[in-house]
Amino acid sequence: MNVKIQGGNDAYSNTGSCSNIAYYLEHEDYVRMHKGLRTETFFDQNNDGIDRNTLVKAIDNNRAKLCKKDAKFFVLTISPSQAELLTMGRTEEERSASMKRFVRENIIPQYAEGFGKDLSAEDILYFAKIHHWRGKNKELQTHAHVIISRKTKDNRIKISPKTNHQSKSKSGAVKSGFNRTNFYTQVEACFDKMFNYKRPEDEKFEYLNMIKNGNIDDLVDYVENKPLKTVKQKVEESKKRQVSKKRGLKL
Repeated sequence: MNVKIQGGNDAYSNTGSCSNIAYYLEHEDYVRMHKGLRTETFFDQNNDGIDRNTLVKAIDNNRAKLCKKDAKFFVLTISPSQAELLTMGRTEEERSASMKRFVRENIIPQYAEGFGKDLSAEDILYFAKIHHWRGKNKELQTHAHVIISRKTKDNRIKISPKTNHQSKSKSGAVKSGFNRTNFYTQVEACFDKMFNYKRPEDEKFEYLNMIKNGNIDDLVDYVENKPLKTVKQKVEESKKRQVSKKRGLKL
């Protein structure tokens, strides 16, 4: 499960109108219509069949007290692996319905909860679109893009998934920040539960995050007593990379 939070210095510029991104997200539709295939419409927490103009108007008008250079929205991209997709349905229609349920019942509720502001999915202003192809070669890969307003639906509270999470202070829980690590972990757990996916140890976010950050001690503790050849191989590879860095070598 690959979940990305985008917006800012990446391809998803987010300090102005969301119209360009909304238009871009319809690019697959034109190819599918030409081939006589079913297209996917935008949807939100309660409605299907939302058109692009409605989306743009809602997001662009929900920016009270935001400065010119402030982020106005963010984009989540949710991309299941091929193995995960097999558990979501046998046909394109089945996978599409499953993805829509997953966004509404898990992605958005977990996103809202991640801010520690007692928010629910109904407080989040978002519009999502499902794609079935990826890349120049149009490989089959069902995934979803979600445009989410920087402000809550009532236009009152600023919420940014790129603001680092802050832990409790002496005066109580800090009501700001977003715990991205917890968000990714919970999304993964929700997926596994919803689709009864038996996730291998070396596919889990906790393990992959440790591999990425190169924390050998945590990795050793994690894989202790686990008879997984691939996991142990990656631990050894990670150890070699750290030794090489100290010696100024490249692998």
